Amino acid sequence: MQLYVCNYMSTAISNYSDFLSWNGSGNAYLTASFTITDGSYTTPYSIGTSQTFDGKGFTIEINNSTSFNGLFKLQGGTVQHLDVVNTSASLANGSGWIGYGINSTANSGAYGIVYNCGVTMNGGVIGTNCGGIVGMYAATQSNGSSFVLGSATNNLTIANCRYSGPFPSGGGGIIGKFASNGNASNTPAPTASGGVISIENCFINITTSGSNGGGITGSFVGQNYTGANNKITRCIVQGAASSNFNG
Repeated sequence: MQLYVCNYMSTAISNYSDFLSWNGSGNAYLTASFTITDGSYTTPYSIGTSQTFDGKGFTIEINNSTSFNGLFKLQGGTVQHLDVVNTSASLANGSGWIGYGINSTANSGAYGIVYNCGVTMNGGVIGTNCGGIVGMYAATQSNGSSFVLGSATNNLTIANCRYSGPFPSGGGGIIGKFASNGNASNTPAPTASGGVISIENCFINITTSGSNGGGITGSFVGQNYTGANNKITRCIVQGAASSNFNG
């Protein structure tokens, strides 16, 4: 898999001020690395269908942010060639550093493509049920008030990505808890699945042990899935041992 974005009709971003001015409108690409330091970025920008954010190999560093919700709300678009480094921020429970994770039925979880992105935690805190790349309820759709059975269109592909940091209890090194669930509440009995998740060529380095999750995915991924299309291929997990490893 190799993805490209044309710089024509795209917003060039060289610093945090440019990032805020872009406001998630249209395609964008980085021309330099920058740091988010003041905790003012609290609502992740949506990356919708046919929309691409291209990091061009540059880094966004996140510092001094409490309960950070993630950089983007991935809703069918693509985030690629981006590195994220955290030194002192805390990731909100259920979220992901690159892809926002929902914690209610008011929104759909992350779906689309994350390609050639990396996350390194040199400090800070990762909350429970989080994903190192994308948060909980990934590839799970909502109709605005409840999770929808049979919503098998919100597919998520994460390829050539890296995570190095603490084990997110209940979550996973790549994606968080309850991904690809047709009915996250388990009531009534599920009759269909969530979207398909494909995780390919990813590397996970767990630096601090935890429990009740997995090196790649969080717990209960595909729990109500009626098919067999979710796949993890050519991925490596190394690092600290964890208890109740189930993802």
